[in-house]
Amino acid sequence: MREVGLTPKGIQYTGGSDANSYNGKGIPAINIGTGAQKPHSFEEFILIEDLIKSTEIAIALIQEN
Repeated sequence: MREVGLTPKGIQYTGGSDANSYNGKGIPAINIGTGAQKPHSFEEFILIEDLIKSTEIAIALIQEN
């Protein structure tokens, strides 16, 4: 994330995710937020700049590995 100008910040979040299944089996996994606003509602949206930044993060992670 630093490669795209962001500083990672860990937070604890309640809710379900696929990462729970992996972590429960001892496989380290994290969620990376996309910046989506009002998730799981009829008003859900994401700002274009957040979508672009999320794409840059995904590309950086792929290139790193």
